[in-house]
Amino acid sequence: MSQRALRSVNGALGWVTLWCIAITSALLWPLFTNGYLLTRGGVSTPHSYITPSALGIGDTLSCSVPQDTFIAIVSHFMDGGLAVKILLFLALIFAGLGAAGLGWYFLFPATRGQALTQGLAAATFGIWNPFVVERLLQGHWSLLLCYGALPWIALTGTMVMSTGHYTRLTAWAALTASMALAGFTPTGAIMGILFALLSVGLPKRPIDVSELRLAIDHTSTPLKYWQ
Repeated sequence: MSQRALRSVNGALGWVTLWCIAITSALLWPLFTNGYLLTRGGVSTPHSYITPSALGIGDTLSCSVPQDTFIAIVSHFMDGGLAVKILLFLALIFAGLGAAGLGWYFLFPATRGQALTQGLAAATFGIWNPFVVERLLQGHWSLLLCYGALPWIALTGTMVMSTGHYTRLTAWAALTASMALAGFTPTGAIMGILFALLSVGLPKRPIDVSELRLAIDHTSTPLKYWQ
């Protein structure tokens, strides 16, 4: 990303973050009241326990590994229902910021206004969409946690082939963390692997046309005096 685009993004990042928090709060406001998530597939309790089913070694095939194990461990230190609410809230914020980051990385915002417009639009679509609403109605909070990691997998996956040494190291570290978050459920792990393979295999980020034109103008200017 060019220095100009980076300055534009830095100027808009705070406002986009506040917008992600605002629309996530509007979407999840029922969870701010007392009580626990009890919606179809989403059932949270104050305390959970590590059982053979939570470890995936029971008589039946478990589709909630390792989320049940994680919540069972966390519930020994804090309320399990509160932990689920916090994770769900953060997952949607991460999804919005990840969508905004993808837009910024590929669209080259030239000004703070452009970065703000692109970020707000991408974040809104990343959080407030039919898939998220349907998963909430089904109580699939852990799948939404995986969903929040997918934009970051796509973003960091395109950066691991960067020419900068420190950029590659940072991208690999972020990609690993995002993959671990996506692996919170078996479905999320599969989606995370697919996203990683596709993003790493994509061509490099396109050239910023405005930056290229500016470089050509600066390069060709001395030649004009010799013609």
